[in-house]
Amino acid sequence: MKVNKPEARELFEFLNPFLKLSDRRSLDEEILRNAVAEGDKVMEIALKEDQTGITLIFDSLEREMHVEVMEKTEAMIFDLNLKEVNVCTIITDSTSEYAAAR
Repeated sequence: MKVNKPEARELFEFLNPFLKLSDRRSLDEEILRNAVAEGDKVMEIALKEDQTGITLIFDSLEREMHVEVMEKTEAMIFDLNLKEVNVCTIITDSTSEYAAAR
């Protein structure tokens, strides 16, 4: 059993000598990683079952950011298509680009 504080270890050993406690590193690496993976699975199932589809929203303030947003958007759409998630709308903040195009 590994616990970061000896006082906590003593308390839990007193309360339940058969209880095995994980240390902070185990919680951070293994338990948290598993919890996030499980949450990702649940979210992916919900997204696949959504008939309407999802909306991607991006905010770009500068030209350089606009290029990065476009590349990221294309990558996300590709990944979502592989996961069979329907994308119904893409919204970007590109007002200055629209004004310059006029």
